[in-house]
Amino acid sequence: MPPVEKKFPTVFIIGGILAALLGALAFYYFMSPDSTTPPPATPAPTGEKAVTPPAPEESLGASLYEKSNNSVGAKIPEQSSGANPMNDAYKNPFE
Repeated sequence: MPPVEKKFPTVFIIGGILAALLGALAFYYFMSPDSTTPPPATPAPTGEKAVTPPAPEESLGASLYEKSNNSVGAKIPEQSSGANPMNDAYKNPFE
């Protein structure tokens, strides 16, 4: 019977090196700054007033809120603070 070559550790060493290289490349790719990110805003030079765009009269959320209606409205009755339907549901045996 011929001796068995020990390729087992070599395969794992090469696989580990490749996995580390792939991890380093993925880390570099995901942590590099995007070219689509706009540069940070610079303050207006002194002597000039910063121009801000006018705010819209009404936003989409505000218009939807105004158009929505509360179907329940004032139909919910007031409950007294002493009303607890689960008051006698569990009796502590140690009391």
